Amino acid sequence: MEKNPISKLQEITQSWKLAIPSYRESDGTYQLFGCEVTINLEGETIAFSALGRNKKESKAKAAEKALEYIKEYCPHFMEPPPLPPLESIGAVGGATAVLKNPSSQLNKQKSDALDMRELARETEELKHVQVGLDMGRLIQQSRSKAKLSQKDLAARINEKSQVISDYEQGKAIPNAGVLKKMERALGVHLTGEWAGQPLQRHK
Repeated sequence: MEKNPISKLQEITQSWKLAIPSYRESDGTYQLFGCEVTINLEGETIAFSALGRNKKESKAKAAEKALEYIKEYCPHFMEPPPLPPLESIGAVGGATAVLKNPSSQLNKQKSDALDMRELARETEELKHVQVGLDMGRLIQQSRSKAKLSQKDLAARINEKSQVISDYEQGKAIPNAGVLKKMERALGVHLTGEWAGQPLQRHK
């Protein structure tokens, strides 16, 4: 049984994800009812009016005019929209199931495993480049000798107090810029063969 024009128009707009048709009463005559339907096709809003012996008939005729326009100027909307491409399809218990490409899944798992190993390697390397406790003690002793708190030293080199704390505890990753600023603030070499010696003697 063929669907009535109103249902058919509704089905087309829903399947193609178009704006829902809008119906409203329009000017009629003494004996006929008027109805106007508005649809949106490819960004263009179009209205169709029709007359009928009652409201239902005028609405159906307006929908029929809209369908005739679609058949004439936008015939592709009369067909179901194309299905999205499937990577692979398998039958499960008589039903059709969409399955992801197993090879792409395997490649992703391998890639994730490599990323994890690389991250672990980089983390291990960072552990080896942290400042040692010897340098940490040297910074702490030089700071105490200069009668500076961690906060005072941090303020002088424009860094946070936590940075000084990390260096003194041997947790920090060496930064040449930070070390140079601390050397100038403390007046002591912190690295190299002159570590622990006053700066002015080895300029």
